[in-house]
Amino acid sequence: HPDVCFSKGGFVAVPVVWGAWRAKVPVVCHESDLTPGLANKLCSHFAKKIATTFPECAKALGDKAEMTGTPMRTELFQGKREEGLRLAGFDGQKPVLLMTGGSLGAQSVNKVLREALPDLLPDMDVIHICGKGNIDESLQGTSGYAQFAFVSEELPHLFAAAEAVLSRAGSNSLCELQALKKPMLLVPYPLSASRGDQVLNARSYEQRGLAMVLEQEQMNRETLVGHIHRLFAEKDQLLAALEAAPEINGTARILEMIEEVQQ
Repeated sequence: HPDVCFSKGGFVAVPVVWGAWRAKVPVVCHESDLTPGLANKLCSHFAKKIATTFPECAKALGDKAEMTGTPMRTELFQGKREEGLRLAGFDGQKPVLLMTGGSLGAQSVNKVLREALPDLLPDMDVIHICGKGNIDESLQGTSGYAQFAFVSEELPHLFAAAEAVLSRAGSNSLCELQALKKPMLLVPYPLSASRGDQVLNARSYEQRGLAMVLEQEQMNRETLVGHIHRLFAEKDQLLAALEAAPEINGTARILEMIEEVQQ
């Protein structure tokens, strides 16, 4: 007999939400992406309230929906730059670029970033979270380049050490980077590899001045190097936009919504 059902979507959520509605258990849903997925479209009929990360999504889902941002782990904001530099083996004399591609890495971005290292390392140090099984042994020991297959507790410290980030455009990653005020260059998964949510996410961030975007189809060593150098050149403008953007950490408001539906 739960007091409330909180759903993040996905096909497994639909029967759970429907069952909660049948049992008169109030439901709160959260949608991370710019456009609502099929599961949350179905679940929205049974929900009391819907929290969203993007304003466009709240508009699409109607009166029940509210842009709240996304719930985040508190430890994300507890990183220390000095510890991040120590983990990477850097002395802090150069600006740091961090590349993260998600838990499984981003193979095409991994490859092109490594090709671009000779053009990047004279000007910056690079932290590369490349995904399990993707360590390039031939690059181990390269000065100014630190690669990690996977990080967990270390991630907040590595974020704290980075002045800018190269990333895919998954919603949760974008929200974390926005909350941490990190200028970002986004390479979204192309339409051929996804339902297109990352492309839409990236375009929304670009239109609001919160990020730069490089389409995967246009990415090669030359274009990636050019975009990364431009990212650092325009870092201050991106930082100003990130500082002025609405609060993206939705933890407090989502907890309030969960309390409200129980009353």
